[in-house]
Amino acid sequence: MDNMSTTERCIYEVLSTHLKTGMGGRTRILLNLTSNFMCLVTKARPAFLYDHSCISPSLSLKIGQDLSKSVAALKDIFIIEYSQDIMFAKMSTLLTHLQHSRIRFIDVGQSSSQFIDCSSYVDELVGLLQSWQSFYLDILNDVYELHSAVFISGPTVIGLLLGFPIVYFVTTETNCLSHTPLLITKCETMFCGNKFCVCSFSVPQCLFSTELHHALKKWIFSFESSLNCKVTQTIESFDCLVL
Repeated sequence: MDNMSTTERCIYEVLSTHLKTGMGGRTRILLNLTSNFMCLVTKARPAFLYDHSCISPSLSLKIGQDLSKSVAALKDIFIIEYSQDIMFAKMSTLLTHLQHSRIRFIDVGQSSSQFIDCSSYVDELVGLLQSWQSFYLDILNDVYELHSAVFISGPTVIGLLLGFPIVYFVTTETNCLSHTPLLITKCETMFCGNKFCVCSFSVPQCLFSTELHHALKKWIFSFESSLNCKVTQTIESFDCLVL
């Protein structure tokens, strides 16, 4: 822990105060969460999913409030709940990503994957975020719920919030990605002697074009410039892929 920066140590101590018991491998989880919050600090990504253990909306709100007071770069973080999943997000980075990035959408609910236009999803999400921002003077007054009845494609809304340059669209329980060669892009970082994956997404190899290659290369450069990490790409396929 001695090689932590002041910001990293501050984040770690806030998390350590709130997440005390009932966590196997607690130190590693705290380090992993600290590295994820540093992704928000450096603007490497606009949000991340809390997926270590069950966390109540009220506890996530307390963590967010304390971090916003302790770390200047996190003053505009807020909490999103979608289908009982909790996400920590940075409003300014998220709006910049949604409004200025060219995001590609792939429909995987058909017999074969194909690019589609889901710009209306982006517009609707931006409008909702801006309404939250203008209505509440303090964005950390509450946990904000995205209703699945409105955003019917879970992988789409999650992918948009996480800042992925390529996002899947599917409205059914099944998809066409099983046994399909996928280009997996994985971003890993070393933090206090531990390796953590801070970001991972895929795209069907059959849709990978020169244009998509340049788009991914640009995204990877931006990610690596913001965060000290290593980005790897592999081709993999799975017998069953659940989104």
